[in-house]
Amino acid sequence: MFILTPCLGALSSYGQSCPAATAADFKKETLVGSAVLKEPIELSVAKDGKVFVVQRNGDITLYNPSTGQATLAIHLDCYLNPGAYDVGGPLGVAVAPNFPTDNWVYIYYAPKSSFTGSANNTSGKLSYFLSRFRFVGGSLDANSEQKLFEVKAIWETHNGGSLKFGKDGDLYLSTGDNHSPGCSGQYSPMDERPGYSWCDDQGTTANTNELRGKVLRIHPEETLQANGKYYSIPKDNLKEKYAALWPTADLAAKVLPEIYTMGHRNPYRIFPDPVTGKLFIAENGPASASDADRGPAGADQWKVTDEAAYLGYPYFLKNNQPYCHWDYGQGKCIAIQGQTSMKFDANKPVNYSPNNTGVNILPPAKPAALWEHDGANPDPISGLKACGPGAGPVYHFDASLNSKVKFPPDFDNKWIFHAIMSAGWQPKLTNPPSDFAPITAATNPPWGNQNFTQGLHDLEYGLGDGALYAVDYGSSMYNKNGDAGLFKITYNGCLPPVTVSIFNRPAAGHAFLSMSGAGERLTAPVGARGATMFSLNGKKIWGTSLDRGATHIEVPASLGKGVFRVVWK
Repeated sequence: MFILTPCLGALSSYGQSCPAATAADFKKETLVGSAVLKEPIELSVAKDGKVFVVQRNGDITLYNPSTGQATLAIHLDCYLNPGAYDVGGPLGVAVAPNFPTDNWVYIYYAPKSSFTGSANNTSGKLSYFLSRFRFVGGSLDANSEQKLFEVKAIWETHNGGSLKFGKDGDLYLSTGDNHSPGCSGQYSPMDERPGYSWCDDQGTTANTNELRGKVLRIHPEETLQANGKYYSIPKDNLKEKYAALWPTADLAAKVLPEIYTMGHRNPYRIFPDPVTGKLFIAENGPASASDADRGPAGADQWKVTDEAAYLGYPYFLKNNQPYCHWDYGQGKCIAIQGQTSMKFDANKPVNYSPNNTGVNILPPAKPAALWEHDGANPDPISGLKACGPGAGPVYHFDASLNSKVKFPPDFDNKWIFHAIMSAGWQPKLTNPPSDFAPITAATNPPWGNQNFTQGLHDLEYGLGDGALYAVDYGSSMYNKNGDAGLFKITYNGCLPPVTVSIFNRPAAGHAFLSMSGAGERLTAPVGARGATMFSLNGKKIWGTSLDRGATHIEVPASLGKGVFRVVWK
């Protein structure tokens, strides 16, 4: 097959000409070992193969594939609480999509200078900066730092911090509820008594005027914008999507424009798919042992959405199972303000907590796609026992990528989810669900566990080689582990021939496709809503639309052999 002049992005096709991949086809390589990486948390792979890894001690480590060496890109003077897993230090890193053209690297971290107060969970104060640094001469220039915004927190756990670029160059950041996991008997914390704001997620997670307990979405800009920031707000964030709920200027002013999703306890790992736009969220949940009148038993959750949404917490868990309005003084459920019901309604959630500085009326709650529970309650996938969920990447096979180690078409459009604190727990593969639909089946990948420990924290495919990169924190929490490291999983089995694409008419709006008569599977350009095929004399012969989030179209073999014009719409 030969493809010419696609208009909206790479157009490719491939045939399943190879046998299914087996474990013997995959190889795990150590790129950087524990002598350098002491407590690695998150990674980001640039198009040119450079890998940046953040460590809790403030080191940002650079792995350079051209030399095979690891060097210190920058050390950030961070606040660090050694006994709290995600308090202080750098938590996230993301390389700009057009790196190394602009050489920006984005880091989410807690400067030591931002910490005030005594070191306990109510009087200590800590700020996290989302900043970017220029990569100059093999390192990150400290003097080039530009702060995009600040997230103010109390000294507590649940700070999230996953940082990833998604579709259209938008940058996503997860933030946690920042509250104690033990202040509410491991049910969702909603303590409205004076002096207990640090145990009320209604003041953070369910608060539209707060950055905590959210996934934030911004679009970085090279220069300062009219809002005084180095970023603009993408279309259809939560404030715009649900504007009808907040029709007055006073109400709208209480909804922060950076919020994409809200209603999170601790979204520790996210993956915004840069092709489909879907957002995958792995969220540490509460750990209450059993269902009760107060609310559902605890669960870690995986959530999937391709639109701005309220994702339930602290009023709902799993498939929108409700909590009641719990009175901490009386130790019982009481009526919600202005209602007779004691349990929250997923269709009309409200937030009347005295700790809420945002709006009272929230968008309808959306359910989780998958969850797992430490107790005996049935879960969507039986036997899925894990601790600490991780959201890995979705693979998009690129037929035009000339790489001998890229993953095969078997993995195309498959999502990896994993666990970050479960020894020997194999990552799982599944088809990405439609919006808010449940995930009911998953398989073990053919590459298996690869001897990762219980600390598999982050996974990412390399755009330049199609291999899978992984950061393993190691086998023991809050420690510098001898089994920590940066690893690379390569595929060494059969691959279909590389499809050559030529991009010399990007504004033409069409491509020419040579068909062999066996049918073709075409990767749809980003933004395409469908395709129409014409013969070279202009006669329309076939057409199809693309479902939301779809990445491919199947061209039927019945069209026969010949050269056709494909017009994307």
